[in-house]
Amino acid sequence: MDSSHVFINLNNVKVAFPFTPYKVQQDYMSKVIEAISGKHNAILESPTGTGKTLSLLCASLAWQQAQTSGTCMIYYTSRTHLQLSQAAKEMKRTAYARVPSVVIGSRAQMCLNDEVNKQPPGLINRSCRNAIAKNGCAYYTNYEQKIETMDQNIVHDIEDLHQFGRSHQCCPYYASKKLADSKASIVFMPYNYLLDTSIGKSTQLKLENSVIIFDEAHNIEGSLSDAASGSFKDSCLDAIQESCGKLPEKIHDALNREMHGLTRFGYDPESKKKKSAVVDEFAPKKDGKKKPEKEPKVNLIEELAEKLTSDKIRKISVCVEMLKNSAKKHMDIDKTCGIDKVYTVLEQASIHYTNSSEVLTTLESMISFWSVAGVMNVNQVSKYVAALSNLSHVISLLYPEECISVIKMSNHKKKLVKSYKAHLRGIYKDDSPVEDGTLIDWELNVWCLNPAIGLDRVIDSRCINGPRSLIITSGTLTPRTEVITALGRKFKICEGFEHVINENQLKVVLIGESPKNYVLKAIHKNTAKDQTLYYKELGETLLPTIKLLPYGTLVFFSSYTLMNRTMERWRLSKLWTLLTQTSQVFIESQSKEAFESDLAAYKRRIDSAGNNERAIFFGVCRGKLSEGVNLEGNHCRAVVIIGLPYPSAKDPKVEANIEYSKTSQDRQYWYEHQMRRALNQTIGRVIRSKNDYGMLILCDQRFIERRMSVSDWVRSYYPYELTPIIKAESVIKDFFIMHGIDIKQTSSISNLSSQPGAFEFDASAPKRPAPPKAIISAGPKSFLNGADTRPRSINNKVQSLGSLMLSSSPLIRNRPTTSVSPSAPSDASERLIVMAAAYTVDKDTLDKYRRKSVAEPPASKKPKTTADIFESVFSQPTTQASSNGSSAPPPLSAPDTQVRFAPDLEAAYSDGSGGRKSAPVDRLTVAKFRYALSHHHQSLLGRFSRHVAVAVAVVVSRFAHDDCSLGRASNRNRKRREKRREKNTTQTKLTGFGPKESLEATGLVVVIIGRLER
Repeated sequence: MDSSHVFINLNNVKVAFPFTPYKVQQDYMSKVIEAISGKHNAILESPTGTGKTLSLLCASLAWQQAQTSGTCMIYYTSRTHLQLSQAAKEMKRTAYARVPSVVIGSRAQMCLNDEVNKQPPGLINRSCRNAIAKNGCAYYTNYEQKIETMDQNIVHDIEDLHQFGRSHQCCPYYASKKLADSKASIVFMPYNYLLDTSIGKSTQLKLENSVIIFDEAHNIEGSLSDAASGSFKDSCLDAIQESCGKLPEKIHDALNREMHGLTRFGYDPESKKKKSAVVDEFAPKKDGKKKPEKEPKVNLIEELAEKLTSDKIRKISVCVEMLKNSAKKHMDIDKTCGIDKVYTVLEQASIHYTNSSEVLTTLESMISFWSVAGVMNVNQVSKYVAALSNLSHVISLLYPEECISVIKMSNHKKKLVKSYKAHLRGIYKDDSPVEDGTLIDWELNVWCLNPAIGLDRVIDSRCINGPRSLIITSGTLTPRTEVITALGRKFKICEGFEHVINENQLKVVLIGESPKNYVLKAIHKNTAKDQTLYYKELGETLLPTIKLLPYGTLVFFSSYTLMNRTMERWRLSKLWTLLTQTSQVFIESQSKEAFESDLAAYKRRIDSAGNNERAIFFGVCRGKLSEGVNLEGNHCRAVVIIGLPYPSAKDPKVEANIEYSKTSQDRQYWYEHQMRRALNQTIGRVIRSKNDYGMLILCDQRFIERRMSVSDWVRSYYPYELTPIIKAESVIKDFFIMHGIDIKQTSSISNLSSQPGAFEFDASAPKRPAPPKAIISAGPKSFLNGADTRPRSINNKVQSLGSLMLSSSPLIRNRPTTSVSPSAPSDASERLIVMAAAYTVDKDTLDKYRRKSVAEPPASKKPKTTADIFESVFSQPTTQASSNGSSAPPPLSAPDTQVRFAPDLEAAYSDGSGGRKSAPVDRLTVAKFRYALSHHHQSLLGRFSRHVAVAVAVVVSRFAHDDCSLGRASNRNRKRREKRREKNTTQTKLTGFGPKESLEATGLVVVIIGRLER
């Protein structure tokens, strides 16, 4: 092993790690080793970005290499080939890179045959088999001998297999399967190789006493249920009947070609004569002559011809015809029913447990023939293969091959009756409604509602005693107890782990109302096809916010329906024009090829973008963008989620799952569980590594009640209240400024509709509009004349002032470092603003300075006022004359490091460990602001005035809420506040600030900014 690795001892196993592991990684590896050593099953949830995959591989391989009695196979499964390739690359970084391992993939991923690769994705498997049957693939020929020359003690990922295959003319697909069967100690493979028993038959997996790892297993329950479910359409049955009609003739033609081939390659006439007897079996019969005797088969075509006798093909045709009639007779269109009705349908079609094995064998032989015959149009053959496979799968679910007795079949049927539902879905012309639509097809669905059955099919059909350990792991498994219940097995180890990021790497914002106070709820009555208001208000809320976000932004809707309707309405409005002026927009396609192309274009846009360029990718929770895609760094600086991603309550399968739950509480819990899993999986897109950072914006009023729905690690960032959209702007800007991204806004939200390109980065920010002249020319007193000073009015006034301040607070560039404003504010104005800023200091700090002033009386006999005490909290610079006699700004000394903010700001800016985040609103900022104001330092003043103004707005808003409770407090609470004020114990009394005075200070900041801009 490489000496550069770090070695740690965990549960008596020496683990080599590429670097010193974080504590969360050590804890995770310890649990993995504990599970495997003790032959336990484990559920482990570790957030994305914690090095879960690397920890999982190092721990499991360390345990495997420490064993002295034989090799315990490790099967590492994940959802996509991309995830498997990433895992294999992680393994190459470890000290276990020489452990024999291989990645198993599909033909589409691995095939090197140019003729096969020309076929559409759905026909590649068939084309491959056809080429092999004709001895037309040079890569397949002698591949077993060729792989003996490989270095087998390395990690063979797909790229390595491709490279070896090209240089040695060896098939990567079959080479990987051979290595997995005989050479590898760890095998990487997609879920479906394990869950789909039909695929598993072609791969000799040694699951007995093995370690099976399901990584990215956030949807393991759904995957298991889907693998144990099936369906077929009426049109599928028509295709099977058509196939049965053409099959004898096609077999006859294929055998004739084979016979001519024998003669060409030197076979004697006697052999040809014997072989012609097999061909005659499928020739048109004019009498009842006895069939010829069979001889050993020469190739696959002849072997299949022996199995597919005319009598067997005829029986399948009759069964299918009866099945068509029986399904419509015993089942109602668009109705869900018990699985017993499907048994009735099959039995009416003469398919039951005594002959099901024969029926399945014939169907599989038909599939094999059409896959290798190569005598028809490929699209037509593909249709036959798909139809035969669908029917075969459904029959195998209801009549598994192990049910060979009446008792076994009876027990199996009872289990399915409890855990399965059937549904006959009508397919209508132009997707028209059921009431007036024309039925053009139907689909019989057999749904498994119990994931434990799917897991049993995987394990019990391939093991006698079962695997050594099952490890289920993902960044999103909350609630983990639900996974244990669903899988129906004992999991002795069930752990969740914290994230490795710091508090300032993620910011969560909840937005519940539009700028016009419309409550945003993505519920059916608001998002129905004939509704427009929700989409309009959502756009006016979301688009200005999105245009503030730098680089790449992912926006997720709760469903494809909601996304498509939103895009349709936005395109018809001015909002879409505003969005596309500064951002390139991508929309998730349901086509795999189109999505991959768009994703690559999105990444290129971000990688080539300057500081003033953006890209936005609209996607769907549970869609391609939300799962299996790793967008790190600038590729995803923010995630926006619109609506709660509940599954459609009107979906018959969802209804069946809800009904399957035993109690009403369980039914609601299942529905919530589906939402939580999709929500947390989508949230996981925002942080992808230890050093990553980003913003999460949840846009729906209901999110305020869903704190417990998010994963454990997210809750520490989750706010307790909604953020008004007018404040969301400053929150976004402050967060990215903290990370070195200076975003300047060019218009307030209220003016967005009339300001195209409203938000820009600093590099291309146009000149900001000046504040209204009426406010510039009027003093703060006149600004307040006639103002309603009731609490709610004060709160609204502060918000409107905040909007104005945010829209008129530029970074003043290229100005002299010292200049005197022609209309400089008075000393009283200066003190008022300083007091407003100092209001953010908590009461304990104020008391400390008051006691200090008493103990150390000033030189003058006049005692210090409260305002004087506040000013002493901050540094007090003095004017110094320069050497040439001119007045220059003195150096700025640091403020008292012991000052603490008031509780709300303390919580907002504390890092939880006694330190502080690098936030723009801090003591030093306030001190710099006072310094700049007192010396009319315009460049500094312009830089810090906005932050102080925001602090004032926060203070006044809190004052209106805490001290006046927006008019909702009871008389008893009002009396308590009056009593506190009499004792001079509140901050409001100590600072001399009431609602009017606080508002006056806020208005004064606006006046000063306006004067500086003149």
